[in-house]
Amino acid sequence: MPEITRSTSLQELAAIVSQTLERAGIIATLSGGSAVSIYSDNRYQSHDLDVVTSADPGRLGPVVATLGFVQTTSLRLYAHPQRRTGCWTFSVVRWASGTSPWMPVS
Repeated sequence: MPEITRSTSLQELAAIVSQTLERAGIIATLSGGSAVSIYSDNRYQSHDLDVVTSADPGRLGPVVATLGFVQTTSLRLYAHPQRRTGCWTFSVVRWASGTSPWMPVS
């Protein structure tokens, strides 16, 4: 598994997180500013990842902890210290399994 370092790009980070979640059987979709940043070759800058998943936070946390992410005071925000300034963060928007993505679950 690739290591997350200060030189890891947003695109590399998205791939690392995505592959790790997939190996753990967690389906997650990249969304928000990071998806736009990657799609537009960084014409629009984002410095975090936003993912949509129906995975239980109790299952998600231990998986991303293997990458060095720690849960913040927010139940849906994880931070990783290896970034040039500040830290890498990603937030999770959770949808109940089998429901419409337009009906968020808190």
